[in-house]
Amino acid sequence: MKGGYPSVIASLMLVSCTVNADLGGASATDASALADGHSCIGSLSNIGTADFHISFTVVTTESGPIAIVNERGHCGYGMFWDVRIFGGQIRVETDDEMRASDPSAHPLTELFGTKRVDDGQPHRVMIWRKSETITIFVDGVAAGSASSTSSFGQLSPPVSETDPCDGQGCSQVPLFGSVCRDNTMPFAGTLSDLCLESP
Repeated sequence: MKGGYPSVIASLMLVSCTVNADLGGASATDASALADGHSCIGSLSNIGTADFHISFTVVTTESGPIAIVNERGHCGYGMFWDVRIFGGQIRVETDDEMRASDPSAHPLTELFGTKRVDDGQPHRVMIWRKSETITIFVDGVAAGSASSTSSFGQLSPPVSETDPCDGQGCSQVPLFGSVCRDNTMPFAGTLSDLCLESP
């Protein structure tokens, strides 16, 4: 896919998921459970706190912030997951529904990878949440992990190459108040072999 135009993931041809990574302490059974007998799905809606993985191949020279893939209705707190590139590194966010009246009621996770992916070379990326720990793998090597206890209910439709945080400015969102975009740009490069899976 070429960047610049929003893509609804449901219309993409999702590939069969395979895991070709050193999963940093995961057992062979864990890895084969991800790769064997599960087909890619088009959404992580309604999985609660279950394990999941998101995988794709990315080629870009943009250091970001640029959009990769997300199920997010607006830029701000809410119930969502979001994958972008910031500073040349993969950034993953997960969050539960949060109302502006109770800002402490959300388990927001923001995880930055430790390996750059903006060198114009193909990089295989996998984001894996297992037992409420989310880990970023780049080219088979663990590149950061953090706790992720967000429980996903019905999410916004999944999209790739664009993000609700695209552009500038603020707007009012019911239950959340004012939310401001952070200059995320549409994806520029090639994104392929996209897979969302909750085994």
